[in-house]
Amino acid sequence: MICEEEIVDLSIPDSKSFEEGKRLAQLAFKLNHTMPMTDEYQQILKEWFCHVNLY
Repeated sequence: MICEEEIVDLSIPDSKSFEEGKRLAQLAFKLNHTMPMTDEYQQILKEWFCHVNLY
């Protein structure tokens, strides 16, 4: 089995990763400033964990 080395340079920003990181940071801030157990709180959780089937 031959494996190839892949070098990832994290000093070069990737616009897709940056935008997703920014969106998640904003959701985290919003979640931390929202009253728990409200409809707004549940909506933020659904948006943050949309890839996980929690509901």
